[in-house]
Amino acid sequence: MQLFQSERDVETKFIQSLFYDTLNYPSNCLSWDVPVKMNFGREKKTKKADLVASHASKKTPIVVVEAKKPTEPLQAGIDQVDSYAFHLQAPYSLITNGKSLILRGYYSGNTRINILDTSVEELKSNNWLSLKKMISYADVLSS
Repeated sequence: MQLFQSERDVETKFIQSLFYDTLNYPSNCLSWDVPVKMNFGREKKTKKADLVASHASKKTPIVVVEAKKPTEPLQAGIDQVDSYAFHLQAPYSLITNGKSLILRGYYSGNTRINILDTSVEELKSNNWLSLKKMISYADVLSS
């Protein structure tokens, strides 16, 4: 298992490879450090989503990705990634610290569920099949 030292390591050494090599997204469908304007009460702030994977022809956001430090629990970032997905109207979000991964789905009635909540090692052992079936570029295009 590859060891990551920082959130940046998770982004550059894990998430990039996952979306380019495993999920087969073309580079023109991946936007890094995407500004997201959000309301916090009366206050408006712009935060940045680490990655937004989109549908090529429409530039429709499909998956919003949040990286966390390897020592940080994923639950600490759920509200953050939910906010990004809500504001960008993305049907999925993914949060990872390079060791664990949560894929969330968003449905009508403001329903949010964890579709996958597992270790990266478990996903690798199945050749990423469960993740590919949900958010690979080819499967997103066919759905």
